[in-house]
Amino acid sequence: MKFTATTMFSAPGTCPICHEKGQSITLQTMSIHVNDVSTLSKEKEYWVCKNPACECVYFGGSLVKIADLNKEFGLKTSSSPDANLCYCFHITKSEVCDESIELIEDKMNHYGCQCVNRNITGKCCLNDIKKYLAKESE
Repeated sequence: MKFTATTMFSAPGTCPICHEKGQSITLQTMSIHVNDVSTLSKEKEYWVCKNPACECVYFGGSLVKIADLNKEFGLKTSSSPDANLCYCFHITKSEVCDESIELIEDKMNHYGCQCVNRNITGKCCLNDIKKYLAKESE
């Protein structure tokens, strides 16, 4: 293995680009969102980088950047206003507002959701949307 400054000093679960702590992600979820699943390793752990300014999306066994996804990652600063923040009910950055939280909760109660598979983070979008709205209102 070739060591670089990034690999030598980056703690597991820490993004090799922005050095923020990542969130654990399953290979199954990642495989839905990457263009080329052959770049992923079944034997490695992966994390998602939710830093809006970072170009990294997944890291661990390999590095997956924004350009390597088959859809836009709405939480990233570089994504367009048409990028989804809610992947189950297709609520975009340009559409999201405080009422969106109640709408998503209502739809989840009636129809359920598939955040584990549909959301790039593999988790429910509600906390991320709340943080996004709070940041936008600053």
